[in-house]
Parts: sequence; structure tokens; C-alpha cells
Amino acid sequence: MIISFIAIIFVWELIFQVASVRVTMGQTFKYFVDYTVTINNESSFQQLLVDEKALDSLNILKLDRETLDKENNVLFTRLELKDGDVIFTDKVKDEDGYARAQAIIDNGYVYTLDRLLSDAENYLESFKTNGEFDDAKIQANFLQRMSRDNRFRTEQEKADGIVAEKARILRLSSEVQDFRYLLSQDDELFFRYTRFEQTYEIAIEENKLGYLKNIEFEKNNGRENARYGINLGKLKGNANKKSIASYFSVTGEQGAENVVLMAFDFFNNQPNEQFEVITFINSIVRSCSNIFEG
Repeated sequence: MIISFIAIIFVWELIFQVASVRVTMGQTFKYFVDYTVTINNESSFQQLLVDEKALDSLNILKLDRETLDKENNVLFTRLELKDGDVIFTDKVKDEDGYARAQAIIDNGYVYTLDRLLSDAENYLESFKTNGEFDDAKIQANFLQRMSRDNRFRTEQEKADGIVAEKARILRLSSEVQDFRYLLSQDDELFFRYTRFEQTYEIAIEENKLGYLKNIEFEKNNGRENARYGINLGKLKGNANKKSIASYFSVTGEQGAENVVLMAFDFFNNQPNEQFEVITFINSIVRSCSNIFEG
């Protein structure tokens, strides 16, 4: 009886594995709320994402959120495992000159907004021939990357998936155009920083030379005072728009003036899902400001 019971469990587990949808790395979209930031109404914020259709349902099967803890901060462990897409953090310096946004950038993984745009534009170009989207290229990419996705096993499921994939590419193209427009806005909207400057400032004297070389490397590669994030407190709208402060604020402060939204760069690991961060950012801007109505 015991052997039969174990065999039944094994068979059912095998059936479950074959039939279920296996969520890959890129198909989970995860946002972090840093320990210096308070999320004031999480259910309302997630409803905003639903209302704005912030995440493409073909690519993203799971929305995840993690609030970080100061005493047991696992952010960099998560990022080493390529776990995470964006973070809500702050730029307030403490008495030692330490700010979270700068520290996260110094540790790596954060996209500059300008390279995020250029990578997205190059990704879209890969589906074009003579400047126009090529159905054959879109179809080939879809069939290759969904070959092990249990949602697309029959010919009809694949055909429906290809239609959805074309719609995904067209929507992403529109979102990238909006993002390009967003980056043309007044500079106060963007959080700028030269990587390693904070680490250099607070380092002991014997380590400063190494960080100074790193800073020079960043400058020589066009990343001096680069745009790494959106200053959410600069999002302003009329009475029909949501207030970003109703969702996020720096812990212990009123309003979102010092809250920064930044995206992580895992393009090499999730090339087809990476640019969901653009739609995510645009959705917040769209809901909480009049920028895209200009």
C-alpha cells in the first residue's frame, strides 16, 4: 500500500509538472520597496497597475513585491540571483553623507534611463525589415522562446500566441515612444548621479584612489551625472490625476519629494521581458502627472 501511495503521488506530480505553466525568471515582475520608503496603500497602487495595464499578460505571469528590512537587507542577494525589476528608494543623505539611491547604484545593476531607452529601441529594431515590423521575425522569436511554455502546445494556441505577440511588440513600440518623450522633459524630473562618488566620499583614505579610478572610468564612458531614476515627487497633475504621495513617501516624511524610482538591468538574462519596466514607469507617470498630455 505504501509503494502504491508513493507511485500515485509521483504520477500526479508528473502530470502537474507537464500540465502547469512554469514561471520563468522574466515572467515574474518584482518591485522592491526600500526600507527608507513607506508604501501607503499597496492595494490601491496595484489596482493602478491593473487599470493602466502596466504589465503585458503574455510576458508577465506573476506580480511580486518585497519590502526590504534594514536589519536584514537582502536586496543585493536578490540582485545577484537576478531577482527584481524596479525599486522605490530615496535620495536623502544622512549625517554620514549616505543615501540609499546612490548606494544601490554604486553596487551595480541599475540601468541608466538613456541606455534603457537605447536598448529598447535596438530590441524593437531586431523585429524590423527596412524600417517596418516583420511578421516572420516576430513569429520566429515567439516560437523559439515559447517552445517550452505549456500555454502554447497546440497549433491553435501557437497561432493565438503569435497574434498576442504582435500586439505586444506594437504596444511596446508605443510605450518606447512615450518613454523617449518622457526623457525629453525638464531635468528636475530625473535623478542624476556619477557612480562611485558616494562610496569615494565615505571611504577610508587608503581606499579612495581605487574609487577615484572607478569614477574616472564612468566619466570616460559617458556616464558622468547620468540619469538613473525618476524623482517621483516631481510628478504633478490636475485633479483628475492620482497623487504619487498617496502611494509612496519617505519614511518619517510627508509626501514623495525624495522618493526615487529606478530600474534594474537584466537585459542579457531576460531580453524579451526586460522592457516591461518601461511600461511600468510610464503607467505611474501617466496616472500621476499630465506629462504625456503635453
